[in-house]
Amino acid sequence: MWGTASIKNLCRQAKTLGYQKMALTDTDNLCGMWPFINACRHQGLKPIIGAEITDPHTSHRAVCLVKNRKGYSNLTQLITKRHIDKNFSLKTILPNFSKGLVVLTKNHEFLPFWHENNVDVAVNLARNPLSQHHPLCMTARKLAIPMVATPGNFFLNKEDVKIHYMLRAIGNNTCLSRLTHKDVASDTAFFGSPDAYRKKFNIFSDAIKSSFTLAEKLEFQGPDFGIVMPPFENDTHLPVDKLLYQKTLKGAKIRYGSSLSGRVIRRIDHELKIIRQINFCEYFLVVQRIIKKASRICGRGSGAASIVAYCLGITNVCPIKYNLYFERFLNPDRKDPPDIDIDFAWNERDGILN
Repeated sequence: MWGTASIKNLCRQAKTLGYQKMALTDTDNLCGMWPFINACRHQGLKPIIGAEITDPHTSHRAVCLVKNRKGYSNLTQLITKRHIDKNFSLKTILPNFSKGLVVLTKNHEFLPFWHENNVDVAVNLARNPLSQHHPLCMTARKLAIPMVATPGNFFLNKEDVKIHYMLRAIGNNTCLSRLTHKDVASDTAFFGSPDAYRKKFNIFSDAIKSSFTLAEKLEFQGPDFGIVMPPFENDTHLPVDKLLYQKTLKGAKIRYGSSLSGRVIRRIDHELKIIRQINFCEYFLVVQRIIKKASRICGRGSGAASIVAYCLGITNVCPIKYNLYFERFLNPDRKDPPDIDIDFAWNERDGILN
């Protein structure tokens, strides 16, 4: 309830104004990350991933920007802590998750503490540049901590400030006349050109240079897109694909008898090849472990077209007998992840979920 512009419009404006990189830092979340990454790619911009983390007990906050994969992992954990830890303290908890991050702060108290605790920290000269003799700037120079110019934009054009005020009134559940200067951004917080910001921060020419230096450290441009499967705890220490093959063959002998026909073997090999190719081995093993908790189940839907599911006891329909097409369930060209629909007895569902 602060920013008025859509992510697409922000990225389009950045490209028009000649920017090459941009950061989007939602407050205590990463909700806008994927649309931001996609919009940056569409405009030929390099996305800088980050979030602004707040302290729930004070007005303190810090901008955390991601340098690498480790930093992204730490940022997601930090955000989780912020939401579930009732005793969350930004000052003391952030250093535990700071590896791989660049942290920008305007807090005079946090700056030396984080510096001593090996946080890659910088002074955030956000929106309103400070004077050279401000205690924060003097502390930064004393500790050789860089100061960076980060204008902070909440709307695209100056005319959008009225929309911003309306959003802030809605966000605070109040009316426009009761908004204070603490509730809203300055009317100068619109998306300006590089020259406008050079002029705005001209007394801190080093801060502009530091911004470019900092941006070069931020190589991370988003997590790998794809399906993340729940890890399968494997006591046999076999690779999951070999374990799935063993369990499938064992189940096939129960379903079809000890002497398996060539048709059954070919169908199993065909399915397992595709399952391995799209990294679905763990999924089948996890689902089998779940259904073993039940006394009776009914696997249905497109998953019933799989002989692997049939051999694992996940479904109870032979796909060969009924000429069911496996690719309807799973194929390399399918973009969305398939699932296996399973019915459990009503009086066992709670126990299985637990």
